[in-house]
Amino acid sequence: MKGVLLLAHGSNRDEANRMILELTARLRADLATELIEEAFLQLAPPDIATGLTRLIQRGCTEVFVLSLFLVSGNHHARDSGAGISRFLEGYPGTSFTISEPLLLNPGLYHLVASRIERELRGASSPPDVAADIEKQSFQIVEAHLRDLALPPAEMQVARRVVHATADPAFAATLVFHPGAVAAGVAALRQGRRVLVDVQMVAAGLDRKRLEQWGSQVETALQRPMLAEQAREAGVTRTQLAMRLLLRDYPDGIVAVGNAPTALEEVLEAVAAQRASPALVIGVPVGFVGAAEAKERLTQAQVPFITNRGPRGGSPVAVAMVNAILRLATTEEVA
Repeated sequence: MKGVLLLAHGSNRDEANRMILELTARLRADLATELIEEAFLQLAPPDIATGLTRLIQRGCTEVFVLSLFLVSGNHHARDSGAGISRFLEGYPGTSFTISEPLLLNPGLYHLVASRIERELRGASSPPDVAADIEKQSFQIVEAHLRDLALPPAEMQVARRVVHATADPAFAATLVFHPGAVAAGVAALRQGRRVLVDVQMVAAGLDRKRLEQWGSQVETALQRPMLAEQAREAGVTRTQLAMRLLLRDYPDGIVAVGNAPTALEEVLEAVAAQRASPALVIGVPVGFVGAAEAKERLTQAQVPFITNRGPRGGSPVAVAMVNAILRLATTEEVA
């Protein structure tokens, strides 16, 4: 089993160290895994030995060390590997690899270039450039969907999904329960909570439109002791998190974009009449359990929007919820 160690320098400033701890926590939640730990080379805990020990105790025999050093200085090129090698001498069955420094990552260059360009050109850029690009994108989407036979409201959802995935073929895999969009619109207008399986879904939702209707996004992955409770119960963190959300908000809108086990939890709660969601958006992604869970959703006694097959993901769930939020601002839903 492979684990990941985020390795940073460490600082005398608690605020700087806390940023790394928060990064680790967010990655664990978004990726739904406990196999990520942080470590500092010096000045702050946890040190390399502590971070590696935590991963080894979880069964990891291979560790990918993601270096958070910017360039290949002595700390990256010499000290990091030496410290890890010394510790792993006591664990002969455990290996490790270290990533390149951050500056060699092409994505960082594009981030820096984009930030500089925004500063240098921001004042002179036409204010409607982004709107023009979005308009053109939807014109292309609509051309691809010209032959898709869907009611107007469902077509709006399909448009947003194709726009988010850049995959026109995705629209043909969508499955709508009759009246699902109308049910979602009605629930949002009533201020029902939106229950999500991972933070990536929560981060993409249109908070301004949610606030317009008095709705809020709820996720339980950050609740204290959740990981320990999930291990004791023999379930995944996302599954237990969804169980807790449905207990607290049994009539909310559910949006699952990552974890098949979270969708299975929803289906079990509906079957046992522990919850009656206003709408279930179920589009988890993956080769293990995702397609099967979505197929079960199509047979459930609950309004739903899903797709067939292993494809899906958080961007798809976000696109669906945001499409329904936009529809909620109109007078009628066909």
